[in-house]
Amino acid sequence: MSEHRCMLNKMNKIEIYVANEDTDINPSVQEAIEYVLKQNDPVGTVAGYYDEKLTIWSVSNYFLQLLRWDDLDEFMKASDGSMLSVVCNEQKHIFSPERLHDLQGSHILYLTDSKGLSIPVRIMKADARDNKGRPIWVLSARSDHFARNQEAREAAFHRAFTDMNLCEYYVDLQENTFESMKVKGSLQEIFSKSRTWDELIQMFLDNYVCPESKEAVAQIYNREYIMKELRKITGELSQECKAVFDGEQRIIRNVVMEGDTDENGEVRHAMIFLRDVTDSKNAEKERRAMLKQNIAMDQLIQGVTRLVERFAVCDLDSGIYEYYEMNNESYYNPTGDYRELLQSMSGEYVVLTEKINTQMDDLLSPEHLRKVIMSEDDLYTFEYCTLDRSSYKVMSVIPVEWKGSILSKVMLIAQDIGQKHELEKLANTDALTGLYNERYLSERLKRNGKLHKKFAMFYLDLDRFKPVNDTYGHDMGDKLLKAVSQRLRKCIRNTDYAFRIGGDEFSLIIEEGNINDEFCEMMVRRIKNAIDAPFVIEGHMLYVDTSCGYAIYPEHSSEIGDIRIMADHRMYRDKTQNRKKG
Repeated sequence: MSEHRCMLNKMNKIEIYVANEDTDINPSVQEAIEYVLKQNDPVGTVAGYYDEKLTIWSVSNYFLQLLRWDDLDEFMKASDGSMLSVVCNEQKHIFSPERLHDLQGSHILYLTDSKGLSIPVRIMKADARDNKGRPIWVLSARSDHFARNQEAREAAFHRAFTDMNLCEYYVDLQENTFESMKVKGSLQEIFSKSRTWDELIQMFLDNYVCPESKEAVAQIYNREYIMKELRKITGELSQECKAVFDGEQRIIRNVVMEGDTDENGEVRHAMIFLRDVTDSKNAEKERRAMLKQNIAMDQLIQGVTRLVERFAVCDLDSGIYEYYEMNNESYYNPTGDYRELLQSMSGEYVVLTEKINTQMDDLLSPEHLRKVIMSEDDLYTFEYCTLDRSSYKVMSVIPVEWKGSILSKVMLIAQDIGQKHELEKLANTDALTGLYNERYLSERLKRNGKLHKKFAMFYLDLDRFKPVNDTYGHDMGDKLLKAVSQRLRKCIRNTDYAFRIGGDEFSLIIEEGNINDEFCEMMVRRIKNAIDAPFVIEGHMLYVDTSCGYAIYPEHSSEIGDIRIMADHRMYRDKTQNRKKG
C-alpha cells in the first residue's frame, strides 16, 4: 500500500481504500456511502470526481474482489485511476460525466475485471462533497443478482445476435425495469432518459414509430401480453413496423424472447431486440422483381409443367385463353374464349367459400382479378370441388403481364387436393355425430380472433341425458346424440358451424347476419324448442332438455378465450335455473 493508504472504516464490514492523502471520509461522504449500501445491498463501492476521466477517489475491498484485483495499487495503476477505463468499451458512450451526474435509480453497467472479462453489475448512485467542497459521485455495485441466469442469458443473446440489431436489452417484466446490452445511434438518448421500461417504450412510440404501426408495437410491448403469450409458445414474438431514424423511414423488426421465470414458473424476464431489416427486405423485393422480368413466357410454362397437371394462360384484354393439360387428355379446348371457359367451369364446380352462391366465373372474371391482384407480388387462391364432392382442387392465379398499372395477363393453375381434404375432414369431425369436433372448434375460434371477425358462440348441454343411457344402454344414447345433432343442423344455415365437444355437450358458431343479443336470444329459443321436443327411437319416446348460453365477439369481449368462458358460464346459469323450475 505504498501509494494509497487504507482507512479501516468498518462500515457494514467494508474497508474503504482512499486514493490520496488530503481527503477524508467526512459526514457527507459517509452519508452517501450508507445510502447506496442500503439501496443496493452491494458487493462494493467506488467513488470519484466529475472530471473528464471520472477520477477514482476511493474504492472498497469488496469492489476490488468483484473485479478480481488482489492489490489496490495494481488496480489503480491498470485503470490509471479512471472509472472510464473500468467500464466496458460498449458502454463508455453512456457513462460520461454528464450522464453520470443525471443518473437516478438503479442501472446495469458492464465492468472489465483484471482478466479483461465483462461483468454485469447493478449500480446505485449518490452524490457527496469532499472536504474542499468538490462534488463526488458514489456508486454501489452488485453482481449476485445476475449470477443465477447469466450463462443462459448470454447464450440466448448470442443465438439472437445480428449486426442488424439496433439495440439488445433485458426486461424485468414484473419490476418494469430494463438492462441495456447494446444501443445504437439516437436510441441512446431515450435509453438514458427512461427510468422504467414503460417509459422507454412510450418514448420509442412517440419519437420513432410511424402512426400506422403504433398500435401493433404498443401491443407486442405490453408487459401483461408478453407474459401471457410467452407462456403459450416456445419461440419468439415478432412484429415488424415502420419507424423513422435520422429522417429516414426504415422497417424495424421487434423481437421478444423469453428470458427466465420466477419461483412460480411465471415469465419474469424477456429479451428484446430491435432489428433494422430494411435493406434485406428491399434486396429480396428487387431480386423477385428482376426474376419476374427476366423469365420468358416459355420458360415459365416449362417450369410449371413439371409441378402441376393443368393450367391456362389468360389474356384479360383480348379475352383469349391457352389451356395446357399434362396427361395429354385435354378436358377443354387448347384455346378459346376466356368467358366461355369460365361458364363451363362454373357448371362443373362449386367454390368452397363461406359466402353463399359464389360462382367460379365471378372469382375469375377480369374485373374481379384486377381488384384482388394489385401488384406483382400478389397471389390469389381459392379451393373448389366437383358438384358431387368427389374431387377437391385449389386454384392459384398469378400475374404474368401488366400494361402500366393494369393487369393484362394471368396464369390459372389447378392442383388436386382431394387427399388433403379427406384427412382434414377426418381430423376435424366427430366420428359419432358427423358434426365438427373440439379440435376444429379451437381452430375456428383462433381464426376468427385473428381476423377480428364478428360471431356468436352458443354452448349447449343436454339435461336428463344420463337417465337414457342408464335405462336403455349406451347404444340408445349414441342414437339419441345423432338425432340431436340432426336437429341442431336444422337450426342453422349451411354457412354456420355445429360442434360436438364431448359427451352430451355441443356448440354452435354463427358468423353471418345481424348478430346481436336479440338475435341470439331468438336462437336460444329455437334451439330449445327443437331439442326439447320428444324423440322417437326404436319405438321408445325419449325426452331431454337443453341448457344454452351464448356470447358475441367482440361485443361482449375482445378476447376469444373470454367468449368461450362467457358462453359456458351462461349455459351453466341456464342449467341452474332449469333445475329450480323442475
